[in-house]
Amino acid sequence: MIPSNRDTNFTPKLIINSQANSFNSLSYTVSNLDLRRNIYNYIIIYKINNQYLEEIARLPITSNGEYTISDKSILDKLTYNSKLFSRIESYSVQDGSIVKVGESTNSNFVYTPKEYTLEILEDNKNVYTNKIVDVKSVNNNQLKISFSELKKYDVDKYYTYNDSTILVDGNKKNIIDNTLLLNYFDNKITVNLKKQEDNWSQVNIVYPDIFKDSNSSFTVKNNSTIKDLLSNIGNYQDIARRYNSENYTFLDYFIDDKSIASYAGAINNATKITAKYNTKITIESEIKTESIYMKTGDKLSNIDFSSHNQKHYNIVGYKIIDNSTKSEKDVSSLDDMVVENSITIKPIYKVKTKKLMLRQDDYNKRFGLVSSELENKDIDVPENQPINKVLENLKSQISPKEGYELQYRINRKPVTEDTFITEDIVVEIYFKKIEEDWVSIKFVGVGIDKFLSDGQDVYAGKKINSINLPTSQENNKDFLGWLANIDYNIEINNKIIKKDKDSILKTIDLQNVITEKRKNLIFTAVYVKHYDITIDTDGNGTLELINNNSSNVFTVKQDYSIKNTLINKKLLLFPKSHYNFSHLTSTLPVLVDNGNGEVKIINKGERINLQDFYNIVPKQNLTFKVHFKFYNGILDLENIKEYEEDIFGTNDNNYNSSIESVLGPLYFLR
Repeated sequence: MIPSNRDTNFTPKLIINSQANSFNSLSYTVSNLDLRRNIYNYIIIYKINNQYLEEIARLPITSNGEYTISDKSILDKLTYNSKLFSRIESYSVQDGSIVKVGESTNSNFVYTPKEYTLEILEDNKNVYTNKIVDVKSVNNNQLKISFSELKKYDVDKYYTYNDSTILVDGNKKNIIDNTLLLNYFDNKITVNLKKQEDNWSQVNIVYPDIFKDSNSSFTVKNNSTIKDLLSNIGNYQDIARRYNSENYTFLDYFIDDKSIASYAGAINNATKITAKYNTKITIESEIKTESIYMKTGDKLSNIDFSSHNQKHYNIVGYKIIDNSTKSEKDVSSLDDMVVENSITIKPIYKVKTKKLMLRQDDYNKRFGLVSSELENKDIDVPENQPINKVLENLKSQISPKEGYELQYRINRKPVTEDTFITEDIVVEIYFKKIEEDWVSIKFVGVGIDKFLSDGQDVYAGKKINSINLPTSQENNKDFLGWLANIDYNIEINNKIIKKDKDSILKTIDLQNVITEKRKNLIFTAVYVKHYDITIDTDGNGTLELINNNSSNVFTVKQDYSIKNTLINKKLLLFPKSHYNFSHLTSTLPVLVDNGNGEVKIINKGERINLQDFYNIVPKQNLTFKVHFKFYNGILDLENIKEYEEDIFGTNDNNYNSSIESVLGPLYFLR
C-alpha cells in the first residue's frame, strides 16, 4: 500500500518569467517526491481567469529538482489577469489498473501581470482611454496602484485631479494615502475629473411649471458665448416646441427678457434660461368670458379687468384655475404673480361698502338710552343700499324715553326709505319729541324768568311737578295767584279736582296740576289792580292832597272804595271868594257801593254828591271835576247843619258833630 499523505515539501513552487508583452517561461521546483518503483508522479498546473478554473498542463516528474517549461503551446495559454497554482499527483499500476495513490496540497498562487483599462473623463465626456499593464506583485488578490499612476492626461485650468471621482468597474472607490486598492480581477478604472468651479458658470434651463420635468442644469466655461451655449443646448428647441398646443405656443429661450438669439453677452455667472410661450389666459366673470395671450413671466397684474367691473362691487380677489390640472386657489392680489401655466382667472366680487358712523349729540342723549356697543360705532354698509334696512336692525339696542321716538338723521334731516349710502356718512341717533304727546306750560307775570314764560313741556297726563315752577310771591302783597287760559284738573290726595279757568290757583298748588293731551296751559300771575284817581276843579277854586305824592292824583286798590283809600290822606279844597263846594262829575261812568248791598251807577257827567263820591269803588282809572257855586251873603257856622244834610241827607252815627269828622277826609276852607 502506498501512503497518500506526504511531507509539505511535496508541494510544488511556481515561478512565472515574463516580459512586457509575452511570457518567456514557467518554472517550478519539486522536492521530496515519492520515487519508489511503480510510482508515477505528475505536476498539474491550473489557471484561474474571471473566476473560471482551467488546467493548462499535466507533466510527468521523475526526480526532485527545478523544472522549466518553455513549450510555447503551454506558454500561450498564459494570459494577463490570471492566477496559477499547481499540485503533484502520484499513481501506480495495480492488477493492471492505474490507481491514484497520493497528491500534494495546492501550491501558492502565482499572478500574471495585471492589465486594466484606464478611462479619464471631463464632465462625463471621455478624454483619455488606454490599457495599462501593471507587473507589481499581488497579495491576496489585491494590487496597490499609486494615484499618480492614474494621471495619464494633462488637465487645463477647467479641471483638476483633486477631489475627482474614482470608479472601478462602475463602483466608486476612495483614494487612501494616495493609493488605490484594486481587486486583481477588476477591469476598468474611471477617473471623472473635478471641475475648477471658479472657472465655470451654472446654466439652468427652466420651463413653465407644467413642463418642469424638462428643466435641466449644466455648467459652461466662463466667457462662453451664446454659440458655445447653444452647442450645449442641442435639441432643446425641439423639446420646447413639442409642448405647442392651443394653450401654449413656443416663442424662444430668453436670458433676462432677451431672446438668446440676440443676447450678446458672455456667460460668466449663474445664468437662467427661460423657455417662454405665448400662454392662453382666460378671464371669466359674470359679465363676459374672454381669452388673451401673455408671455411666460409677464405680470398678471398687467391684465386690464375694467371691462369686468360691476357697479357697486369691488374686485377683492381672484380664483385661479389651472387649465390642465384643474387645481384651484384663491388669491387676494395678482401683484406677485407671473404667467406660468395656462389658467382661467375668475374675479371675486364684493359689494362696495361705505362707512356709516353712528354718533349722538350730548344734549339729546338724555332723552333715551343707547347700548354702549353703538356708541361712536362705525358700520360698513353695502354701497347704494337703503340705509334704513341697516338701521332697523339696531332699534333693539336703542330705547327712547316716554314721549320720544327714535329718529335717524343725516345733517339734521330724517333718514327715509329713499336714503341710500353713496359715501362715508355720519348718522345721528336722535330722540325726537312726539309733539302731540306733550303739553306746553307757560307762566306769565311780572318778574317771571324768561324760560318760564317761554314755556316748558310736560308729558301729557303727568303732573307738572317735573318742570321748573315759579317760586312763591308772598313778598308781593298785591299777588293773588294764577289764572289759567283753559279749564284744567289738579290731583290732591289721589282725587281729581276740576278747576275753572277763572278760578285763582295758589302757587303751592301748581305742582298738582295734571296735563291733558293737546291742551297747552298758560298760567298768568294775578295781582291786585291799582287805579289812578285824578281830581281837577272847574277853575273857581283849587285843591291839595296832603300825605300824597301828588297834589291831585291818588291811587285806589282794586275792590277798595275812595273812602278806604283816603283814610290816611287829606284833600283840601280852596274855593274862590263868594264860592263854595257844589258837586263832582266824572268823565266816565262810576260804580257806587253803599255797603249794604245796594249798588248804583252814575253816568258820565252826572252830579255826584260827596256821599256817593265817598262810596265809589273804581274799576278803572277815573277823572273827577270839583264844581263850586257862587253865593250871595254870608255862610256862617250855623248854616253848616243845613249844608251837611245837603251832602249826606242824614248824619252817620259813626261821625262826630265836628265839621272835620262829619266831612271825613274832605275839608272845606274858606
